[in-house]
Amino acid sequence: MDERGSQRASGPGRAPATDHLRASGEHDAAVLAALGARLRARGLSLPALRHCFGVRCAIHAPAAARAGHPSGEPAPVSSERRRSGPWAPPPAALLAYLFVAGDRVDAAAARRLLGDDVDLLADLGLIAVDAGEVQAGVTLLPIGSALMACDRRVPGQRRADGDRVACPDDSAYHLMGVVPPRATRPGLRWLDVGTGAAIVPLARPGTAAAIRATDIHPRALVMARLGVALSGRTDIELARADLLAGAAEHGPWDLITFNAPIPMPAEARGPRYRRGAADVLTRFWHQARASLDAGGPGGLLAPGGEVLAHTWQPVHDAFDALDLPGEVVITRYTPAGHTPAFGVTAWRPDRPRQRRLVHVVLDPERPHLSRAALAPPEAVAGT
Repeated sequence: MDERGSQRASGPGRAPATDHLRASGEHDAAVLAALGARLRARGLSLPALRHCFGVRCAIHAPAAARAGHPSGEPAPVSSERRRSGPWAPPPAALLAYLFVAGDRVDAAAARRLLGDDVDLLADLGLIAVDAGEVQAGVTLLPIGSALMACDRRVPGQRRADGDRVACPDDSAYHLMGVVPPRATRPGLRWLDVGTGAAIVPLARPGTAAAIRATDIHPRALVMARLGVALSGRTDIELARADLLAGAAEHGPWDLITFNAPIPMPAEARGPRYRRGAADVLTRFWHQARASLDAGGPGGLLAPGGEVLAHTWQPVHDAFDALDLPGEVVITRYTPAGHTPAFGVTAWRPDRPRQRRLVHVVLDPERPHLSRAALAPPEAVAGT
């Protein structure tokens, strides 16, 4: 996908076109990293999202901005005021309303807060300035110390190619929750398959010495590059690949992660990059097993390596479908008996062969899986 140009013109209610973001390649990496740091310092932060939209997780903020304050408390600003035209949010909240809610904000207010960064953001194709108002063309979300980028949802508008990179859902938080927050060994190498906007690698800056993040969809990689650049992450390499194709050539890997897309009919609505064929998991595990069996230079997994995949599976025959050596632990967070069952599958081929099914009960105080939830002994049902 070409990334050279950007259309600036946008009428009221239209997002600036971002099919040709300039963020990759035309600006020095240090410039983009510094810009991202300034955006976070000036209010693009999780505390701001909590105050404006009443959310605990950044990924819930765009929907909450459309639906209203989910806590039941009065929203800081009424939706009628926000939708009536360009407005001037308080400085500490302006970037949240601009880049997360997608509001049209007063250009003078944006200039007072951002100064010359208004021009830089426009030059990058991330905002459009028109008739005294500013509107974002992308959604930027604070994820830990990073910024993640995805396409902004505009009611009534659809990308011509259907490849809108949507805001990640809770599956990304479940997967990042089971990824070690710190390196478990020196020089740890991590491969993130189907990275999308690269939310999981961006959220775990201390996990690996080197990260390769791959996706088959060019638009996803455009957004991933933008987030990586704004976050100042030099340890993440992005590449196009279909699942594990070519993974062993760049291995071996200490950690492989995969947030599997959910099978959807081709005519179904929703971002194409989060759709998957019915056999996507079968192909992924087949490629993993074949790469492991092939051995050779590099190889897929380093000694002691593991694969963590957020998956959907029927309750029955889950283990039979995984003809894998070593240890397989499936940790599910959907209630027992529900179909499809969502959870994280952990495969550690160097461990003695065993199969374990773990059911974890989540609650508002613990809404996502954690590393400790992979195999709590008291919850394990042996098979």
